[in-house]
Amino acid sequence: MADPLYYIIKNIFDSIPGLIITKAKLEYGFLLASTGIFLLALIYGIFGTKSKVPLFSLLSSIFIWLSLFYVVADELSGNGIDEAVFFHLNYGLTGAGFSEYMPLLALTVFLFIASLFVPYMIIGKLGKLTKASGKKFTWVAYILVIIAFVYHPTSRSFYQHFNRPIYQAHSNLEKPHSVVNKSAITDFDQFYRNPNMLETSNKKLNLIYIYAEGFERTYFNQKTFPNLIKELAELEQMSHSFTNIRQAANTSWTIAGMVASQCGIPLITPGGILNANSITNIDLFLPGATCIGDFLSRKGYDLSFVNATSLKFAGVGKFYRTHGFKEVIGKEELQEIVTSKSGKYDWGIDDDELFKFAYKRLSKLKQPFAFFTLTTGTHSPGRISKKCSQVYADGNNRMLNAVKCSDKTIAAFVRKVLQSKYAKNTVIVIASDHLAMGHHIVKDLTANKLRTSVRRNLFLVIAPKIEPKKITREGTTLDIASTLLDYLGYDSQVGLGRSLVSKEKSLLSYDRHGWYQRIKSFWNLPKLSPNDVISINKKSSSIAFNDRSFNYPLLLVINKDKKADILFKSLTARKDGNGIIVRRLSRLQDQPFIWVDKCKSIRPAFLKLYNDDCVMYGKSGVKDVIFAQVKGVVNISVNDIINKEKF
Repeated sequence: MADPLYYIIKNIFDSIPGLIITKAKLEYGFLLASTGIFLLALIYGIFGTKSKVPLFSLLSSIFIWLSLFYVVADELSGNGIDEAVFFHLNYGLTGAGFSEYMPLLALTVFLFIASLFVPYMIIGKLGKLTKASGKKFTWVAYILVIIAFVYHPTSRSFYQHFNRPIYQAHSNLEKPHSVVNKSAITDFDQFYRNPNMLETSNKKLNLIYIYAEGFERTYFNQKTFPNLIKELAELEQMSHSFTNIRQAANTSWTIAGMVASQCGIPLITPGGILNANSITNIDLFLPGATCIGDFLSRKGYDLSFVNATSLKFAGVGKFYRTHGFKEVIGKEELQEIVTSKSGKYDWGIDDDELFKFAYKRLSKLKQPFAFFTLTTGTHSPGRISKKCSQVYADGNNRMLNAVKCSDKTIAAFVRKVLQSKYAKNTVIVIASDHLAMGHHIVKDLTANKLRTSVRRNLFLVIAPKIEPKKITREGTTLDIASTLLDYLGYDSQVGLGRSLVSKEKSLLSYDRHGWYQRIKSFWNLPKLSPNDVISINKKSSSIAFNDRSFNYPLLLVINKDKKADILFKSLTARKDGNGIIVRRLSRLQDQPFIWVDKCKSIRPAFLKLYNDDCVMYGKSGVKDVIFAQVKGVVNISVNDIINKEKF
């Protein structure tokens, strides 16, 4: 949902010469305002009645927690509590590196612990020094508390997240286009396209796709960042440079950017914020979607993906394995291959080592091939390869130093390919996976020098026999796969994307209110009938049914509708997963379920089987559910779970 209050305030301040208000500044303004209102509420509360000291102490602690959450999220994302934050709240951070943020996290933990008792000490002491002034003060305090919480940026972010359209084609720093023909957007399948196999050329070209982490087009702005980008700017002069690629909603973090640019759909996941499905434990990643990898695989391409970080992070490895890639290599494999200790770090390997390996890997692929890779140097807060001796300007901005380094390493790899035997029949793409993240760099990107605060994704295409030019046509990362197929010799569209070198217009101006469930359906979560059998395998820690397999612990809930949909709930990415399962079960009303987990999680008091695997199944709210130990392979029929009752 667009924030109307933001645009009202922005329009007011935009009329003042030399003054710019960004969304980040507005949210911190709300944080300061809500803090002031809350402090005023405490004053009224303390004067109102001493008996409310524990209540206002608790409210103070909660307010501090909300503020800490917002500040930390903004420091990591550079955009407050955005879609990326909600995604990782759902699916965990397995495979992510946090060593760079340890001081921030340590300070956050300290403040969190302090907030548990310091507010009570301070408010309690102030309460003893004041006299109660009556209920009027107390009621004023309650009203002010409500206002403070409602306008807190954390509250606003959660409200906007659960009340926004699925897809808005605009940067988070500018007003979106008006909705075009909204009444016509009723049939998802009218707009969604599966790639056809129509060829426009007999020659099959190779594809090399470089995802430059958060390397947005704004870095090329010489007025804002003079002499920052030199090497890639030269390569741009021999490319088709798409200068107006917006960032759509649900595409603003790495795996979402990959899904958008390869499948032409925003990343809508199967679980919500309170019932998170773990992408790590789901066996297939969007198997119902047809992506560029699926298309090229059918055309005989040899597909390879090399990732400098863990393939477990956000389900990246599963995404590529699901969609036609035969070779998927990540940090775990690369750290065994890379011999240079200076090129390794806790999250992965440096970009120069990545590209060294990548070039060698090209010779192992059969032509035609499609090779995809992702850099990490420009991931916030920025990592500089040991081989990069130059810094940017005075060298005080770590991220801009990393950008300058990536400019050099990416360009060196591309030039090496252009001088190789692959040059005459290879399309090379250099593109950002999403706009830059991280509080400090976003602050630079939206500095007062950028009067319009407009940011765009990078998308360069270097292909044989093209005339270099800049293409200003508006689009989003959803349009990239469709556009690439044009360069590869196919007349095809992918998902909701449209080729930016064709006559069809991008769907960037449309709202997607009604398409949420349809996009979620691409996960192809299995359905059960009463005669199906669920098989639990202790050795592989998995549960299988209908030719699908999922790792446990998990909770399966069989819906009451005739289709008997299965809601898969895998919570290993969360340390509090057991509590979430219990809360989920408590909300169910007479619904069949099966819970597979450690015995200590299901029944903590059952000490005999404390560390073994157990299963509990039956109907929610019914006392006589079945609880048993998992030994070897356990088969349970759906009829047993639902007590042989019809759906």
